[in-house]
Amino acid sequence: MKAENNRDVYLLFEFMEADLHNVIAENILKDVHIRFIIYQLAKALKYLHTGKIIHRDLKPSNILVNSNCTIKLCDFGLVRSLNQQKNQNVILT
Repeated sequence: MKAENNRDVYLLFEFMEADLHNVIAENILKDVHIRFIIYQLAKALKYLHTGKIIHRDLKPSNILVNSNCTIKLCDFGLVRSLNQQKNQNVILT
């Protein structure tokens, strides 16, 4: 959302109750939940890789989970694009 001062931008995100690291530590996942999380993670990675993007920092604390066991990836600070021209210097950071 654009701020009234025309200089700032506000980002709104869906609330996610926990990350996968905390959920694993609580030991509350059943087999059906684990399968659903892995399925969603595979679909998310396929989506990123289809766009020639690699996450490079995928770990349980960067996978957000809500009460419906729906996941969302976060922390795209190390993301890299694989779209690069030959003989072109690419800045990676």
